[in-house]
Amino acid sequence: MLHSKPETTAVFIFQHVDIFYNLIDKYSVSKGAVLDFSISAFEAELLAQLEAKKLKPADSRRVMEVLDLDNLNACGMLAFIDHRRGCFQLQPSLLEVIQNLDSKRIRELGQPDLDAIYSEVHRTYAYFTSVNCRWYHGDTRFSEHLDSLFATLQGTLGKIDRNVRALEGSLKRLSLIVDDHEFGLMRPTDQVRTALEEIYKIYERNVIPTLRFLDEKAMAKNASAMYLIGQIVSRFKDRHTFARECQHLLAIESQLLSYSEPVSKVRAALQKYLAMDAETRKRLDHIEAHYNQLRDKAMAIRDGRQNFTTLSVTDPVFSPASILAGYSAKDRRLQRKALLNFADCDSRALADEHLRCVQADYKTFNDNKRDARELEAKADTSRDRLQVLRIQAAMDSFQPSLPLLDLYADLHQHLLQHVDDYRLSDLMDAQAFVEDVKHRIIYRKSSLEYRGERLEYLIRRGIPT
Repeated sequence: MLHSKPETTAVFIFQHVDIFYNLIDKYSVSKGAVLDFSISAFEAELLAQLEAKKLKPADSRRVMEVLDLDNLNACGMLAFIDHRRGCFQLQPSLLEVIQNLDSKRIRELGQPDLDAIYSEVHRTYAYFTSVNCRWYHGDTRFSEHLDSLFATLQGTLGKIDRNVRALEGSLKRLSLIVDDHEFGLMRPTDQVRTALEEIYKIYERNVIPTLRFLDEKAMAKNASAMYLIGQIVSRFKDRHTFARECQHLLAIESQLLSYSEPVSKVRAALQKYLAMDAETRKRLDHIEAHYNQLRDKAMAIRDGRQNFTTLSVTDPVFSPASILAGYSAKDRRLQRKALLNFADCDSRALADEHLRCVQADYKTFNDNKRDARELEAKADTSRDRLQVLRIQAAMDSFQPSLPLLDLYADLHQHLLQHVDDYRLSDLMDAQAFVEDVKHRIIYRKSSLEYRGERLEYLIRRGIPT
């Protein structure tokens, strides 16, 4: 069989890098952290990928020829291949490149990985703290253990470094999904739900164990590998003839401890998403509990023929809806039609304005005796109607800033210049007239103060088109 060029082989490897991603998911770690892959597993994964991509027969044959293990070995992509044992190993440099390109799968260290690192460190710690340790450069056994110590610590440093970069990469990937989600929706999309589940797993399985591993407080309690490393370093400090080795160990220890800061930032970012999800769950649980309460009430008042009767409006189950109280009509002409006709729009601000006006109208209609307080309320309602018209006219010239970082702040500045008798409460009405500007809520609060009034709100930020 003719072998392909190494350049062509490298191109095919990265075009079908998913094969190696799936293999890495199943790898087994042996001494020296060498990754040995099964030949049968590689061939099965190669066939599965080709079937999934549904390539033409000629293209499939070409991929199988280039990614054949003998061809990879001829191009120098393999460290070795053993057909008798049925395993092979990629060149370490190639394997590292593939792992660094893998931004979709989790490559963080979990508790079992950190336990394995602890065992390696403890093995070297046991020798250097034992009475059998001969602190002499010419001793063969001591030199072997010293080389093993530096190999272990360098390997640990590399693993922690890849772990931190993997955590940061996973955070960036998941934040792109979750930040675009509107948490006010009743149900998250499947993509967002999957991202939140992954955030929970990363937080519990990777972030917390890594912080415990790097915790300086645990060093004083003999509860982590960092404590053992600190003890080894202290032993070298006591030996003046090992000053160079001591400096090297101190540099590795400091570098390991420095990784606690980026991991802490990842934890803070993940905690924000977890808190947002918990708040959404709490709101949905409240809605479900109230619905179940209402349903149980309705089922309890059925008569003998299983017919439903109307619940009293004074029933405690309706107490959360007290804002709609008072919409009763004594005129039979009004009882023949709906008491509430909502405008055909998705604006909460317009709906609130409509409810205020209808409530004021029915309050006047159902009570012929008007006192000064009712007349003042009517005047306030008239003022609200005229103010809405002023706001609508002013919003025709509204031009938001680009990029739009805070919708309410931009509306506040615009209404200050174009609307007479402006109040902070007018911002809610003005939002209904914002057109051609897509925006979403981000869970960060801000506030505005004007004429002794204070408005706290969740920031609405523009969505790039």
